[in-house]
Amino acid sequence: MNLEEIEARLQSLIEAQLANAIIGRNTENLIAHKIAAVIKENTITNPDGTQLAPNVYTIVVSPTDAEHWQELNLKDTLADIIKTTAQDTE
Repeated sequence: MNLEEIEARLQSLIEAQLANAIIGRNTENLIAHKIAAVIKENTITNPDGTQLAPNVYTIVVSPTDAEHWQELNLKDTLADIIKTTAQDTE
């Protein structure tokens, strides 16, 4: 799975699982694009051509958003989306 496919997979999962909880359709697009950008920026290519991406991510949100995310369990949902996408790329 190439990086564009990973971004599309993240986009699809975020839209499906977070769309009802996050107000505004552009929010889930922004989240997917930012995660994909971080993956792309931090992916290295080994001499044999294999690519390695980070397996730990830190997402920073405002205190107000953090409370909202905690109430709706969005942190765990987003973590599950990232794990699912990573497993799909193996």
